[in-house]
Amino acid sequence: MKGKIRVGIIGAGFGRRVHLPAFQNDSRCEVTALFTDHEEKRDAFKKQLPHLRIFSDWQALVHDNDIDLISVAVPPRAQPEILKAALAKRKPIFCEKPLAASLEQANEVIELARKTRIPAMIDFEIAENDKWRTAKKILEEGGIGRLRHVSVNWTPVEVRNAEHSWKMDRDQGGGVLHSFVSHSFYYLEWFLGRMKKISGKFFHPENNPQNDTLAHFCLETQQGVPVVLSVSTHAPFGKGHRLEFYGDEGAIFLENSTKDHVRGFSLKHGHKEDGLREILSGPEHFTGRSDEDGRIFAVSQLTKKLVDWILNGKPEKPSLMEGWRVQYLIDRALESAECDSWVSCTSKMIIPYAN
Repeated sequence: MKGKIRVGIIGAGFGRRVHLPAFQNDSRCEVTALFTDHEEKRDAFKKQLPHLRIFSDWQALVHDNDIDLISVAVPPRAQPEILKAALAKRKPIFCEKPLAASLEQANEVIELARKTRIPAMIDFEIAENDKWRTAKKILEEGGIGRLRHVSVNWTPVEVRNAEHSWKMDRDQGGGVLHSFVSHSFYYLEWFLGRMKKISGKFFHPENNPQNDTLAHFCLETQQGVPVVLSVSTHAPFGKGHRLEFYGDEGAIFLENSTKDHVRGFSLKHGHKEDGLREILSGPEHFTGRSDEDGRIFAVSQLTKKLVDWILNGKPEKPSLMEGWRVQYLIDRALESAECDSWVSCTSKMIIPYAN
């Protein structure tokens, strides 16, 4: 590809706040277009972002020959149609998690991705934190001995969801399962490998049965390691995000009690011979102001991988395959809650990209 990769962003919320600066951080890219279906926002963006072409039709943006890469940040229910259109035009994709609002939608996207083999990545950004990568290395090197069990507790310090937003409706891809647990499903398998089975429950406010606000799961890895996962978006003064890994020789703790879902994690490693100590890994390479949303840095890391994939042809992760796997786990979680029993998490999906 000659010249800069021209990026069009579909979605003027998270897409404008995070995707846009993330791609701008890569000198190989140029963001040239933005779509929003809100007329009042279009008028404002034409003044605020005069260097961008502001679209009122996402299909026109996808089909525009002067746009090379499609970046998508829309509700999960709406995302698959856009992804399929971009893949049909053979344009690389960066998209949001979860991949879709249902496994059926995700299957359609993956089937087209398998046929086209177009570079496409999904935004599971939390693991881009250096402390997480250090924790994974400690696990892989046997730093806490044989892993016994894992515990995750996530009560976000601050959750901003409008009362009638799609984020409050499971059918639209909202609720605690799609918004937060999807992240956890991804990073648990990133840390531990494939899950073998899952059992779980959901809870919701009395006045809104479509909005799950508490999810509690037990999982088991292929190696037989038990995992407990509890996530709540209805917890005033929530304590944040904590992961605990316990082995027969020590433990690892990742914790973030700040409002920034990516920045602010601490890492502690304990070994029975050395005691517990905090690890100041890094530097974390967060760019920009100290108060800048840490998701911009993390998404920048992912979009750089996507551009590398486009330019050198070597697939990167997390791809749409990881997005499909998380959608499959979401589907298994829903089935488990409905039948009130353990269900298998074993799948045989064809990987859509060549090694």
